[in-house]
Amino acid sequence: PSSFLPSGTYRIRVISSDIPVIGADEAVNAIKPFADAGSDQGICSTNPVSLFGSATGYTDVVWSTSGAGNFSPSNTSLNPAYIPDVADEGQMITLTMIVSHSSCSASNTFDEMLLTVEAQNFVNAGADVTVCTGEPAFISGTSSGSFLWSTVGDGSFDATTNLSPIY
Repeated sequence: PSSFLPSGTYRIRVISSDIPVIGADEAVNAIKPFADAGSDQGICSTNPVSLFGSATGYTDVVWSTSGAGNFSPSNTSLNPAYIPDVADEGQMITLTMIVSHSSCSASNTFDEMLLTVEAQNFVNAGADVTVCTGEPAFISGTSSGSFLWSTVGDGSFDATTNLSPIY
């Protein structure tokens, strides 16, 4: 069966003991390419992600994104890295891998993977505070997520999960 032959051009010769056959013909066996964009992934917004695509029976590959990031070294590499843009933060991005074979115009096939780009957390302990011994220090911090105040000093916080504790 032709499904076991690799893509290529084959010369076919028919031999018959009953009917005289004149000539031969050529046939092209073009196997449709196969694409696998890899498993869905999740990343922090500042980290590039390596893509592990695989394909067979192809001559060309192109990656595209529903996001604003870029591919490195390029979007025509089988296994590029995707570098998210700030606009991708907090989004679910679709990365599409399209493969084709140059000898078959109807050979395009594709696969998609979902990339969840988590927002980067930030924390700021606030401005430096100078106080006299025994006096309370009023602190005002900011954070984009959960946090816990801790100290290497001898004092303690009145609330370790409050953005504005007293030390």
